[in-house]
Amino acid sequence: MPLCRGHHHQVHHCGDEAAWWKKAGIDPTVTARALWLETHPLPTASDKVGLEAATSIATIGNDQSKGG
Repeated sequence: MPLCRGHHHQVHHCGDEAAWWKKAGIDPTVTARALWLETHPLPTASDKVGLEAATSIATIGNDQSKGG
């Protein structure tokens, strides 16, 4: 969860991080999850199909190089 330098220091030195977030009125897991999903989106159905096709092609290529 992005914080300014002062608040970052406070949250790590307060002794009870969960209480600090509660007092601030913030659920950091919600924001952290949203930020994570922005940079690491969940695969879509079309991504899965593309991955399966790429895996199949790689498997065929490996089989052929082994004489199979």
